[in-house]
Amino acid sequence: MEQLPFTKYGFRLFSNEDMTALIGQSDFQQTTITEHEEVVMAKIGESVTRQFSVAKMEKAV
Repeated sequence: MEQLPFTKYGFRLFSNEDMTALIGQSDFQQTTITEHEEVVMAKIGESVTRQFSVAKMEKAV
């Protein structure tokens, strides 16, 4: 992800731990973080494996 061209314009990657800390400072409560991996075709015709996480949150009451 760090090598994609748009990341030089203020884009920031977060670890799962950083994401959990930021969610804890918001009006949301985290319910789950799941890690995923996908294989996609890059523009240069090569397969690239991407890892990413998805955070599921609920509005705190």
